Amino acid sequence: MFLLTVSEFKKLKRAKILPISLFALVMIVVTVFAQGQMSFGELKYIDNASWLMMTSQSLATFFVLPALIALAGSFIICREAHEKTEIQLKLIPVDEKILTAAKLISAALYGIGLYGILFIMTLTVEICLHAASLNYAVILRLLQIYVIEGIGIFIAVSPIIALVSKIKKAYRLAFVIAEIYSFTAIFLSPSSILGKAHPVTAALMLSGYYTADTKDLCAALISMTACLSLSFFLTFGIREKESE
Repeated sequence: MFLLTVSEFKKLKRAKILPISLFALVMIVVTVFAQGQMSFGELKYIDNASWLMMTSQSLATFFVLPALIALAGSFIICREAHEKTEIQLKLIPVDEKILTAAKLISAALYGIGLYGILFIMTLTVEICLHAASLNYAVILRLLQIYVIEGIGIFIAVSPIIALVSKIKKAYRLAFVIAEIYSFTAIFLSPSSILGKAHPVTAALMLSGYYTADTKDLCAALISMTACLSLSFFLTFGIREKESE
């Protein structure tokens, strides 16, 4: 499993998705930094310690990273069909379920890695601007938010990855669906029933970005569990029926 996961991740590195993702992360930081030059009263937004990190994380979650994670995950699963190597792959004595699981793990690591890179970028800027205001407790809390958010967003878009993987060579469709899917979360209040049920909002609650009580956290966990169950059914359940 480990070798398969590493192999799939290396194949993803050779695709154009990685440089596009890195460019998107840079543009997020630049955009938020420019937005931070706006002022309210005598202070600019950027003058508040950790403002850049929190704003970049939310902007990336609502507009960019879910779509990129869905694109990468769908590409990993559909790559053989796209490159017409699916027949040769079937000649290799590898369990198809294990290979699919390795692909999903690679996509999850890719998503967490994007959030990690964004964390490093924003933390570097924050240190340059507010080194005296940052401490280990604040940095670790922000790191926790980023990591949990990376895991949560992968789970949120995993049904899209699983669904699009059924349509051969249609991995670009995952980008469009995930972009619309994450964008709709902006218009749903986290306190509303629909807002709590939306997987993107649920990921933000579990990460600690939104303030949430026990009831809200339970609703978020149910939303994440539903996404995982649906993606597992679409990925493995239907496949078993097709092979019978």
